[in-house]
Amino acid sequence: MPALSFSPFVSGSRIRVLDASLPLAFLLFPWLGAALWGEPASPSHTEEAAEESVEAGVTAVSEVRATLRQVILLAARKNLNLQAARLNPDILWDEVLQAESLYDSVLTTEVNGNKSRSQTISQLAGADLNRTQRADVNVALRRKFLTGTQLTGGWENLRERNNSLFVTVDPYYTSRLGVNVTQPLLKGRGFAVSEGPIRMAENSRLIGALEARRTAIDIVGRAEKAYWDLLFTKENLKVQELALQQAQVLVEDTRQKSSAGILTENDLLLAQAEAADREELIILAEQEVHGAEDQLKTITNLIENPLLWDARIIPLTAPPDPGPVPESEGLADQAFQNRPDYLSSKKDLENRDIAVVMAKNARYPQLDLNASFTLNGITDGLGDSFAAVGTMDFYDWGVGVSLDLPIGLRSGRSLFKRRQAEKAQALLQFRELGNQIVAEVRDAHRSTGAAQKRIRTTEAARKLREAKLASEEELYKAGRSTTSDLLEFQLDLAQARTHHLRAQLALLKSLVDLETAKGTLLQSRGLSFLDKLADAGEAATPPKETRDANGTGEP
Repeated sequence: MPALSFSPFVSGSRIRVLDASLPLAFLLFPWLGAALWGEPASPSHTEEAAEESVEAGVTAVSEVRATLRQVILLAARKNLNLQAARLNPDILWDEVLQAESLYDSVLTTEVNGNKSRSQTISQLAGADLNRTQRADVNVALRRKFLTGTQLTGGWENLRERNNSLFVTVDPYYTSRLGVNVTQPLLKGRGFAVSEGPIRMAENSRLIGALEARRTAIDIVGRAEKAYWDLLFTKENLKVQELALQQAQVLVEDTRQKSSAGILTENDLLLAQAEAADREELIILAEQEVHGAEDQLKTITNLIENPLLWDARIIPLTAPPDPGPVPESEGLADQAFQNRPDYLSSKKDLENRDIAVVMAKNARYPQLDLNASFTLNGITDGLGDSFAAVGTMDFYDWGVGVSLDLPIGLRSGRSLFKRRQAEKAQALLQFRELGNQIVAEVRDAHRSTGAAQKRIRTTEAARKLREAKLASEEELYKAGRSTTSDLLEFQLDLAQARTHHLRAQLALLKSLVDLETAKGTLLQSRGLSFLDKLADAGEAATPPKETRDANGTGEP
């Protein structure tokens, strides 16, 4: 397989490096240097450099020279859509914390004061006018566990004064130290139900990271394709410029021969008309170059800097030799192991399984076991009441059950059926995604092979057109060919060169598409800091119920 190079098409077509412009570009835009060395650049440094350039009298940059590696790193670090996507895991981390916070300990305190004055209607009240003063301080600690158990411990202290004749201790102090336990027996019981919201939140966060990786693959692929597009448009512009030069030379030669009476005025007009047409093609080719530059500036976010709006981007990386087309065997397996959309769909299936488990439990009635134990003491002093609690001589305890039974249980049953249907739907979509991935990988593989074949055929056609034009030029010089024929062969050669360029561009893009279809673009481009947006090994764990073809099996 010959190396992909644009140099055979146009004499001197390989890009020349102007040494003087490189220090200027790196001085004004430090992120280019950072991208070259693989280190992230500080936005503040970029802004400071831009300000310094303005103070130095530089109002715009004429050109920016960049390798493919620099462009990819710029896109990876500066693209706004990718920056926004990389915030998803941090945003979704709040959902994990919210789910875990349900099992945080809760401390409550209460301080109350009360004074009452009321009439009495019985001599047993011990006073004609009942006066009471109360003050209490209570502290409680509540905690819920993953078993569904809820534990509450409390310390209560009460001071009360009463003017009743039958009260033997005034004021008196009451202290109570107790614990209450509630254990669900049906609804809300078990680790699977309690951990469900936490596991779903963790999976959602991982899905967000996988979506960020998917965005990174898309941005890096677009940046590389835009780079090759720009290189193609510049080389195509050189092809059109060479064609114009050939037409202009022919115009001058025709003018001289027309003046000498060798050729007619019509031959001169024909040559001039063809030269004008080729000038139009150059204008269109220049427009394509500007469009490709703007596309690359947008992907890398260079468009954000006004100093670069009119800067020409000079690609420094020549197209590589892609080597042989990889074997198709195993490509789909690579895609299943690395594609972010496939891995996130697996995590979504896990969430569907968890939702089914929780909905199944929600069908049960609320049957709880309740138990309590309290130590108490009543004395004429606060310290004595504490001591009385410590003796454990005075206590009360209780055990019981409570039942909350909705008649018909329609809410729980309908929710369970809905979760089962959603799981079945997600499983079908997951299987469809697998089929789509296989089709995408196969199509990208075929496109790569076809592009390599196109390169060989277009290269052969270009060489034949070059030989034919050289032969026709000799015939023209000998007076055995017409101006029209020579112009036609020149145009055929220009088209053959363009077709060869397009074939090379198609191969470069198909290689990007193949890596994207496999989900390995970031690894193949050495962008490990983006590939770690999600743990592929953890994400690749298949959900428990993926083999349930109907999606209705109960975990």
